[in-house]
Amino acid sequence: MIPRALLDHINANYRESLGDLLDFLRIPGVGADPAHASDVRKSAAWLLGYLTRIGLDARLYETPGFPVIFAQYGKTPEAPTLLLYAHYDVAPPGPPEEWTVSPFIPVVRGGLIFARGAVDDRGQLFSVLQAIACTISVDGGLPVNVKLLLEGEEEIGSPGLGAFIREHKGLLCADIVVVVDILKYRSDMPAAYYGSKGLLSVTVDVSGPSVSLHSGIYGGDIVNPADVLVRILGSLKNADGRILVPGFYDRVREVTPEERSDFAALPFDRDGIKAMLGVEPVAQEEGYTPLECVMARPTLSVNGLWGGALPGAPLMIIPASAGALVSFRLVPDQRPDEIYRLLKAHVDSLIPPGIGVNLHIDSCHEPFVTSRDSIAVVIVSRALEAAFGQRPVLVRSGGTSGIVPMLKKAVGVQDIVITGWGDPGDGEHSSDEHFSIENYRRGIVATAAIMYELAIIKGETPAR
Repeated sequence: MIPRALLDHINANYRESLGDLLDFLRIPGVGADPAHASDVRKSAAWLLGYLTRIGLDARLYETPGFPVIFAQYGKTPEAPTLLLYAHYDVAPPGPPEEWTVSPFIPVVRGGLIFARGAVDDRGQLFSVLQAIACTISVDGGLPVNVKLLLEGEEEIGSPGLGAFIREHKGLLCADIVVVVDILKYRSDMPAAYYGSKGLLSVTVDVSGPSVSLHSGIYGGDIVNPADVLVRILGSLKNADGRILVPGFYDRVREVTPEERSDFAALPFDRDGIKAMLGVEPVAQEEGYTPLECVMARPTLSVNGLWGGALPGAPLMIIPASAGALVSFRLVPDQRPDEIYRLLKAHVDSLIPPGIGVNLHIDSCHEPFVTSRDSIAVVIVSRALEAAFGQRPVLVRSGGTSGIVPMLKKAVGVQDIVITGWGDPGDGEHSSDEHFSIENYRRGIVATAAIMYELAIIKGETPAR
């Protein structure tokens, strides 16, 4: 339970930190855009200075890409230790004409902060920092040892994070880990996520003739790379949503009856989704509900296609090459490296003479699931209830958190949970991304409550 004096301090002073958050949001730290590489580093430097200013011992660690920041407060051996993860890089803003504001000139309107990174993940990260700052200010310290792991490459698949964790695993020992990088289940329904899917993202490049050819002259005797690509993609999944790569389901951990019952009890606003997206939500695998498919069943998506003539330029050609980006979201017990080998064997069996096919792994992360009765889930559930006035739902994420399997494998910590306090309609990765100032306040309260709940539950357990 949060001390009353601290809660009063948060409620009275949380708006004072908004100016610093807006300054942070003005830095266009887009890791996916080489033109903004210096801005990502500027973001790291700004954040390092801010962490030091609020009283943390912070250090920047270089990686082959963008820096990792590690910060901590308290090194009391007999106290439990909390490790918090967030990221400071942001997604590309996309077409500027789709925004009603400039993505990197924050605007406060109607109780919302509009900017790229407002909710993913800078606003939520700032909630964490303000909880720490407020607690130090009121109590003269923190009730537990706190460590922060802040990454600058999350939006590009965390290519340098694994090596950092392996090299510095001694820094990251903790009793529980809380990943702050997700949204509530619904705007009125906070959530603690006890699992997330793995990811295998693969670029499929199909090559044929050395140059593009006239389809009238060569259409009868040259194999078309675009045709081959379509045949490959069409062979991956049937009309019932079943993935057809041989061996793909061999390791899939089935959804438990208890989970299926819990998923069925969750509200699912089919009409609201249709109104927002313009399409009817349909389960992508026969025999499972849409929520089960999103949270607990493996999926395959074609994320992009290219090759040949472009709209508005109807060239009748056999393209020299064609390609696609495909991604598999994997569930517990599936291994990305094994799925890649199965995919490659399947694709290789379909390649005709005169065609070359190259598969390139773009991103690769393992799935995770933890017990819903774990200490981390219990602590975060209590904290969210304290902040939002209602018990959170316990769910799995259909997205991927690369940090969790990395920490489990390298550091050995098992008590890990993912949470956040943004709303599903906040537009992460979309235009007019925004974050509610009220959710920002509640995120501060939730983070403070996590620290105090850990102190209560594991107060006699020394940090490992």
